[in-house]
Amino acid sequence: MLNKLPEKLTLIRKNYGLSQGDVASKLDVKFTDYMNWENGNSIPSISNIRKLSQLYGIPVESFIDNTKVIELPKVQIEPVPSQDVSGGTKEAETLQTQQIETVKEDLGSTRVMDAEQIQSAGKKLDKNKENKQQDKKKRRQLSYGIIGGGLAAIIVLVVAIVFFMRRGSSFTVATSDLNRLTEGDTFTLFINKNNELDVYGDFKNKDDFKDVVQVSAYDSHAVGLKSDGTVVTTDNNSEVSQWKEIKAIAAGKNHTVGLTKDGTVVCAGSTLACEVSDWSDVESIYAGDDVTLAISNGEVKISGNEASFSGINNASKIAVGDTQALVLKKDGTVSAVALKGNTVSDVTGWSKITSIAVGKDYAVGVGSDGTMHVATSDKDMQEFVESWKNIQYVAAYDDTLVAFDRSGKMYGYGDNSNNQYDSSAKADAKQLSQVKNIEFTVTTANVNVKWDPVENADYYELTVNTNPTIEHKNLISNSDSIPSASLTNGQTYVVTITAYSNNEDKYKKSDSTTINFAYTAKTVQLSSPKDITGQGLQNAWHFAWSAVENADMYNVYIDGQLVAEGVQGTSTTIDGISFSEGSEHDISITARSSNPAYTESDAAKTRLKYTISKGNIKVNFEKDDGSSAGSKTYELPIGTYIIGNIVRSSDIPSGYKISNESATAEIMNGQTTEVTVRIEPR
Repeated sequence: MLNKLPEKLTLIRKNYGLSQGDVASKLDVKFTDYMNWENGNSIPSISNIRKLSQLYGIPVESFIDNTKVIELPKVQIEPVPSQDVSGGTKEAETLQTQQIETVKEDLGSTRVMDAEQIQSAGKKLDKNKENKQQDKKKRRQLSYGIIGGGLAAIIVLVVAIVFFMRRGSSFTVATSDLNRLTEGDTFTLFINKNNELDVYGDFKNKDDFKDVVQVSAYDSHAVGLKSDGTVVTTDNNSEVSQWKEIKAIAAGKNHTVGLTKDGTVVCAGSTLACEVSDWSDVESIYAGDDVTLAISNGEVKISGNEASFSGINNASKIAVGDTQALVLKKDGTVSAVALKGNTVSDVTGWSKITSIAVGKDYAVGVGSDGTMHVATSDKDMQEFVESWKNIQYVAAYDDTLVAFDRSGKMYGYGDNSNNQYDSSAKADAKQLSQVKNIEFTVTTANVNVKWDPVENADYYELTVNTNPTIEHKNLISNSDSIPSASLTNGQTYVVTITAYSNNEDKYKKSDSTTINFAYTAKTVQLSSPKDITGQGLQNAWHFAWSAVENADMYNVYIDGQLVAEGVQGTSTTIDGISFSEGSEHDISITARSSNPAYTESDAAKTRLKYTISKGNIKVNFEKDDGSSAGSKTYELPIGTYIIGNIVRSSDIPSGYKISNESATAEIMNGQTTEVTVRIEPR
């Protein structure tokens, strides 16, 4: 059966000239929750339906029964005289005046009353009527034509609420779960359960932000929304400071976005990201690096990026990172969309998610039960973060992830160089001792570092101020090695070592130990090559030798002249040899390395005779019928030859010719190779 409640809610709200935010505020519910009631995406609880009944003076049954039609009460501000049997009106006017005064007394300076206040006010009105009205006939003649004293009091109460709301209403934004926690490059901003702003890390604009009810940040840029709908920023943007009646904010890297009370979007800063003037019916807004996103009727709008969100419907929240955005859908599943790169986090298995966040190369989601879901290649991070329980708020930027549970306890993982999550939750933890007795041992390949183990430490982090910086994390032993190739001989480096515990609630990381290390390279001369051999070829000479440890190239000399430089491997062929066969020559070979830790070897020397290596080839002649027609043997330098170039015409049996002259044969040093060729009559 069609749910007619959304239609009824819209009808009665518009009758009083209220916005969705006004009604949500009066009922003390989230704006998005009330919006979903009118959109038909969810149904209010029975307690909230009772609040609606009390607020509008309409029976509960009229809301939940599709067969009943809402009869809109007539809002009367001026007293309506009601004559008694004697024709007088003074008593009715006096009673109504007292009823409105009672409403004023209960309202005080508060515009919205909860259910208990409404019931209390109703009882007071009933008491007044009992004292002023003597019989049922006169009560039926009172203004508003409502049957039943208790119900009449509630209707008068609603009239008074609407009356005073219309007389003195002003735009306000209340603290809610929206934009309560945000993470910047050096700071964390959190509106605590007392609706006060807590600042962690390096944030210099705390005084400007002290009264905000929403916070949003990206990189070093932060934006705050105050309860009167005005906006403050860390860049003190004059255009933004003029905005009025803003109900939600989003901070981009170089721009600020605001959502107005009528569902349109304002933007200042990045021209690329601020093409939002034609957006309407927007429910929520988000921003990143030159990109703005919004949700309207469950669909995602985007400015400043060509990323496609087609096919993603029923969106409820978005988290924006540098290279990807996460979209949380109303069914609790999550989709990842690439912004600047082709890589997105694998979130396909997530379900029942209520909050999301994106970091440098990871994504996190909070389940409806407060458990954490992490998509990352960092197994340590995944194991650590997924141990958090009862989480309510989560935020991330770059390498830093922060969260708060429902009791207000703070959690953190990743870069904490500015104490972004140096929370009171870890204040009682004992600090690990500093690393002591650091020793260095220099070899040709590495600088080995060793230190005394720290009690209760599970791992260490070592950094060296090389360019780029060496960072060795999660060292489970009390030793490490630094490649010599990353160091410069004669330069002094700063080495820093810090101890950590896997149980951060019990043991805080140690203070860092810093030591200066002057690097002096250790060099070793390579050994000389051995087992040099030479093989003479036709106009060439082939050399070979044994490999030298740590050498990756060689130089070859003949009679003191460099004939091959930087030979990779242990053999080479020198072409263009014109030596006389049998002549002797001095051969020298040196070993070299591209690693500066090793110097060139002394030359390995030997004297070799240039003798062309030869072999024999025996050519067997065979007729078409397979019978032999003789053979001929030739002595030639080793190599591969074409038969037609070897056999002379006079060697072929008379009256025949070779049918396969293009056949080849290889002559091996000191060996005889046989090959059979077919001959045919000329």
